Amino acid sequence: MARDQKYGEVTVSQDSPNRPLNGSDEPVFLLRGTDAATPDAIREYAAAAREHGALSSLEAEALRAAQAIETWQADYPERVKVPD
Repeated sequence: MARDQKYGEVTVSQDSPNRPLNGSDEPVFLLRGTDAATPDAIREYAAAAREHGALSSLEAEALRAAQAIETWQADYPERVKVPD
């Protein structure tokens, strides 16, 4: 479990040896599909991760997530909002 300042404790259902969670004291920042800025933020993260030497597979995974969120936002425009 990790902790987001806005949403509190965040539980992640999948933990792996390659990406272990560091425990409940680990801060996280949660981006939701309802947030209009999320796809752009994910793309910026992907670019920054690449610049820091991340594997191309991480960048590809992030870009797929951004596209999936954009698709969801297009399907549910009434649920998309300005970040608060």
